[in-house]
Order: sequence, then C-alpha cells, then structure tokens
Amino acid sequence: MNEMMIPMRPTATGVKPTVARVRELRECGWIVQRKLNGDRVILDCRGDGMPVAWNRYGTEYGHKVATTKWQGCGYLLDGEVIGGEFIPFDIVDYDMPLVARTSLVNALCDRLGVEWIWEADDQYIRDGAANGTRWEGVVAKVATSKYRPLGKPHQESAEWVKLKW
Repeated sequence: MNEMMIPMRPTATGVKPTVARVRELRECGWIVQRKLNGDRVILDCRGDGMPVAWNRYGTEYGHKVATTKWQGCGYLLDGEVIGGEFIPFDIVDYDMPLVARTSLVNALCDRLGVEWIWEADDQYIRDGAANGTRWEGVVAKVATSKYRPLGKPHQESAEWVKLKW
C-alpha cells in the first residue's frame, strides 16, 4: 500500500449493547458485528509478495503478524490482530456496500480455513462482559454503507457505531 490510508473508525456511543438495542439496529438496516479487543490493522494482500500490515494511523504495524495464509488473496483487508493472528472483518473496497463486502470476506475466511468469529448473536449480547477480555462489545454498521477511508486517525464515521460493555 503506497498511499497512507486511515481505516474507517466507529463512533463511540457510550451506550452498552443489549439484545433489544441490537435487534432495533438490525431492524433499521444495520449489520452488527462483535468487537474484538485487539490491534486494528489493514493488511495489504494485493501483491505477489508477503502481505504488508499497517496500523490504524497509516504507518507500518510494528509487531509480528502471521500473514502467510493471506498471501496472494488479492485484497486489502481490514481487521484486528490478537496474539499475532490477523482476523479480518472487512474488505477495503470503495464501491461495494458493506453487506457484499461482509459476504466476500466471510467466504474468503471459509476458503482459507479461518473461522468467521464476528457474528453477534443474542447469547453473545446477553453474556456481555462475561465474554472475557478478548471482546469489548459490538460495532453496528449501516448495511448499505461504502467503505470510506478517513482523513485523520481520530476521525469517526457515523455509518459505524461502537457499543461497549
């Protein structure tokens, strides 16, 4: 990735996720995903070489990341790193709506044998903070939204909102 790219960042709401809130968001056309408590990373897998990892500030990610399985997949991926493992939740594509990108990244994970862990079902919401320190809540995203890189690292998107325990 030659150009600096600041990934989409959810707006912090200060609201805790509940089953009722999550259902209401879904009824209003939002996709609700689990929020992993890891390091935000953009993984550039578009070239023939090893993927390059970038942090959410647009600079090279300074920690070791297992990237071999993503090599040559052909996408710019947005995800989290936890324990040295990269786990994507989105594909950076400026033309596709979120619902299509989510389907595509889910299929990519399936093809590469990576478990899709982002589904925020009612039990996950009910368990809340008991889910452990690995999870911090949910991120709700407008299903029709396009991926929009941000201009500044601390800028937030109104199309993605974070609800934390």
